[in-house]
Amino acid sequence: MYISLSLEPEKTKELEQYIKAILPEIINEHLFEDTNSLRKMINECVKGQIKAHINDILQGKNFREFLRDKIMQEIGTNDKSK
Repeated sequence: MYISLSLEPEKTKELEQYIKAILPEIINEHLFEDTNSLRKMINECVKGQIKAHINDILQGKNFREFLRDKIMQEIGTNDKSK
């Protein structure tokens, strides 16, 4: 998340220091408070990464050629020029 504020430089620095000091506590409190929630979040992240890799493979030229050749083989034609 990105938030843009127009503050004086000293106020910006003060806010930055406050966020750096309090953010780890907040993250620990919310992430590790409920193990089921953390487990669900990790599972969703892993699923997202797996889906991204699968999409990369399926959109690749090598897989399309492999799939085309297999289809042609199954229908009884092995002419790669089509």
